[in-house]
Amino acid sequence: MFTCTWTPWLPLPGIIFVGVAGQALLISNLMQVLPLLQRGSSIYIGLINGCLDSSVLTMMVVKRLHEDGVNKKFSLIGTAILFVLVVGICTLLHPTTQKRDVTDGNQTTKRNEENDEPEENEKAKEKVIEDIVNKRELTSGDGDRTSGDMMNMTIGVILCHHLFISHVMWLSVVLLKFYYFLGSANRFMEHILQDESKVSYFTDVMSFVMLGGLVSSFIAGYTMDAMGKVFKGIMRTVIPLAVTSCLTILLSALAFISTPTALYVDFVVLTFLRSFVYSIHVQYIRIAFPMKYISMVYGMAVSISGILTMIQYGLFAWTEEYVGAMTHVNVFLLCASCISLFHPILVFFSYRRSRYTYIIKG
Repeated sequence: MFTCTWTPWLPLPGIIFVGVAGQALLISNLMQVLPLLQRGSSIYIGLINGCLDSSVLTMMVVKRLHEDGVNKKFSLIGTAILFVLVVGICTLLHPTTQKRDVTDGNQTTKRNEENDEPEENEKAKEKVIEDIVNKRELTSGDGDRTSGDMMNMTIGVILCHHLFISHVMWLSVVLLKFYYFLGSANRFMEHILQDESKVSYFTDVMSFVMLGGLVSSFIAGYTMDAMGKVFKGIMRTVIPLAVTSCLTILLSALAFISTPTALYVDFVVLTFLRSFVYSIHVQYIRIAFPMKYISMVYGMAVSISGILTMIQYGLFAWTEEYVGAMTHVNVFLLCASCISLFHPILVFFSYRRSRYTYIIKG
């Protein structure tokens, strides 16, 4: 909003604030609501992620208004005011604490006696909610032996568990390819199209295709929900994790096809990849680890993968080193994408081993 030639660094803190706010919104919506859902949690996660994905519509509206002669500053100020109104309405409509009736001074003793009953009812309600969450945690994943094994583990032991480390590496590889594609999209299209007007056209096409994130996220959530009807426990995540890795491999392989037509396929695969990676990531954390640590595990996974994906800046520098460097970078990303398949394979054998151990002990 306030960026100009003398302050080109202002978008950086703005992007950081947007990222932090987005993660906080995601955690507050998913981690707090999921324990209350009896069914359809996968679809709910997909739809929430799809809404966040489709938020690119905001900047498209700003761009279109700018093309029609409206200053970007006024559009962004209007967007900020709209955000404040939405936050204020949601805050005011949020349920408040229990209201206490104010009575006359002659009823002071009676009111004090009656105050004990609401407190006991409140404690009883909290106890019921806690029992529901604990029961949901014990049965998380419909018989998930891995989560059962981790129930008595500390958060430090969980963060050192091979399933957590493997998942962080899988998430880092997938996001590295995703971020690199976004960061090098203009350079890649300029190399293929050799026409600035066509680059602008395909940039708009990519934005419009990514608006379909709500649909692709629903498909990702429904896929996860369908797996729950066939498999149990952490086994439910194996096929969705493998599908996400295959989408990453496909996107990496498409980088070697230098035709304008392939760009349409790139954008569709990119949209599905983004929907699958975020939806399946949340579901895996929810199923594989204890509910009481889910927020911390989710935050650590996102933080560590965010640090590891800073490798993308090295890849950008590598791309500019010499002619043909982009091809070598794409080969590196293709190999890394293939390695990401190790995670679903590890999850599969971990589930088989835990089931076998359970049968032997039983």
